[in-house]
Amino acid sequence: MAKTRATKQGKPRSPAKKKKKRGPDSSADAKKTKTMDEVLGIEPIIFSDAEEEEIEGQDTEHETGIRMEQEDSRRESIRLEFAQLMEAKQFREAQQLSATAVARVVNAEGERLEEPRAIIDAFIQYYNELLGSSMQGRQPVQQSLFKLYHHQSQLHGVPTNSTLFPSPSLFTFYVCCVNILLKRALTNNPTSKLPPGPWRLPLVGNMHQLIISLLGSKSLLPHQTLTNLAKKHGPLMYIEIGQIPTLIVSSAEYAKEIMRTHDVVFASRPQTLAAKIMASDCTDIAFAPYGEYWKQLRKICMKELLSPARVQTFQPIREEELFKLVQGIASNVGLPINITQMVKDSANSIISRAAFGKKCSDHDEYISIMRKALKGAGFTFGEMFPSLSFLDWISRVKYESFNLRSSRIMEDIIKDHRNTMSRGKGGRNEDFIDALLKFHDKNSTDLGLTLTIDNIKAVIWDIFVAGSLSSSSTVDWAMVEMMRNPKVMKKTQDEVREVFGKKGLVDESLIDEMEYLKSVVKETLRLHPPGPLLLPRESREKCEINGYEIPMKTRVMVNIWAIGRDSKYWIEPESFMPERFVDSSIDFRGNNFEFIPFGAGRRICPGMLFGLKNVELSLALLLYHFDWTLPKGMKPEDLDMSELSAITLQRKDDLYLIPNNYV
Repeated sequence: MAKTRATKQGKPRSPAKKKKKRGPDSSADAKKTKTMDEVLGIEPIIFSDAEEEEIEGQDTEHETGIRMEQEDSRRESIRLEFAQLMEAKQFREAQQLSATAVARVVNAEGERLEEPRAIIDAFIQYYNELLGSSMQGRQPVQQSLFKLYHHQSQLHGVPTNSTLFPSPSLFTFYVCCVNILLKRALTNNPTSKLPPGPWRLPLVGNMHQLIISLLGSKSLLPHQTLTNLAKKHGPLMYIEIGQIPTLIVSSAEYAKEIMRTHDVVFASRPQTLAAKIMASDCTDIAFAPYGEYWKQLRKICMKELLSPARVQTFQPIREEELFKLVQGIASNVGLPINITQMVKDSANSIISRAAFGKKCSDHDEYISIMRKALKGAGFTFGEMFPSLSFLDWISRVKYESFNLRSSRIMEDIIKDHRNTMSRGKGGRNEDFIDALLKFHDKNSTDLGLTLTIDNIKAVIWDIFVAGSLSSSSTVDWAMVEMMRNPKVMKKTQDEVREVFGKKGLVDESLIDEMEYLKSVVKETLRLHPPGPLLLPRESREKCEINGYEIPMKTRVMVNIWAIGRDSKYWIEPESFMPERFVDSSIDFRGNNFEFIPFGAGRRICPGMLFGLKNVELSLALLLYHFDWTLPKGMKPEDLDMSELSAITLQRKDDLYLIPNNYV
């Protein structure tokens, strides 16, 4: 290994022709300075007092010349190593070359770094060659590097052979910027195998485009902005949300690649802060990482909680709660009512009774906690910028508070269920908690999985979030679309009233005879899917799609909102036309990738059937019992169709309608 000399103060000196002697540094000040040699792993050579006195008298010019030769040699060595890594396409190792230096500076606990210019010059020189020759059209990156470089040099007024940055933090910032610019240059290289995408800024990636669209005159939401970007860059688009590599899928063909061809590769989920805290460290069905636990939990949900037979047992609950909704509306005939809120309350009551067996006293508080927690349940700042995750402490405290309160409620309910089960009380239908507790007290003979109380709480949390919000928002959107399309409203009402009228009763089993009503629900889900980007997936390993290389740990968002409005798949895609689904084989079970409101593949929503039953019966009863008009002075075209971005896609404004009795 190359060696340079060090004085008793620990500073490197130029080589001399005197005899070299190794020995320990006895100076207490040696730890106060971090040298470039130490950063590069060069061992110092220690001199005796006599040798030091002789060295002090050496010619300064000669010493400076030798020092510059050494610096040039180090610079060239680093440049060559960096070039070799780049030519071998070992991009990660190339970045680590500078990251190692940063780590050593940070670990020095604030010690001053001497002369980092050698390593910086090596990067600048190679970037100049890289960007100037093999990367034509990327001059903005080159200019950014040199602007930053010259700005720092002028700011500190430093000559060529002196310290460039007076503090480790400044040096760290510089090298981090260099790394980000390098990564951006590489991922935008015409020879790169990443999918195409919009130009990204240092540090923030494509965040600026999402923020500008949201705050602009049109106030575009993320799924709308991503739809517009995909029209320019293609249906398989690469962006960076902060520091997170993200793949945006906006076509049925690529959705099929993700959810069927490479389903196992993209079967996992990114673990968000909200999911970690509210869903017991992501042990729920929605965000649990792909693996044996998730597989067994999904089997439990599909077999014990959400199977067709189990969903059918909840028919009395649905009918009772929806008849209460009808009674509440009937008491306000002729008056404007907030149909949005009334449908939400009804959906929450159905979920509560299915999960707990009854509407418990803490039901309203649990729902309130859920809604507050979901308001900010998107990616936090620390999730977009993992290196700054410590800044998420405010969000963490907020979620911990919500989790503490919701856990207390759930523990009381679970305790009550266990006491009831231990006393052997019968005479009631088994609810979700009863079914899950069977896997807590002993291993299932079929699955061999034991659920903890925290696991049970996480699953119930999922059911409330998905079951109540998605169902109520779909009913709301369907009513709005029918009010805007009176012919569709009349045709649907005629069908519902004819089917129920023939039997002389309102029965959920008759819904299967209402083909047009089912088409209205499908058309609503096409235009207004509850999750416009679905829940994000995450690649478990590197894979290739249509010649593009998708790195491991890339997040994937499938823009089903864009797919549902694409003229490639739909005639008059912006029009509400339920007729397109009449006598059509297209369904939402994950086989037709132009229509996947519940997802597809291994991660398809397990509660799809439960939610659809609630939506269809709710609409049937609303249309059977009442005729609907808009408040005085309003016309159908006056209804605002603006969307509100939340955990589910909702209308910005609540829907107020005037009910009039039919029967």
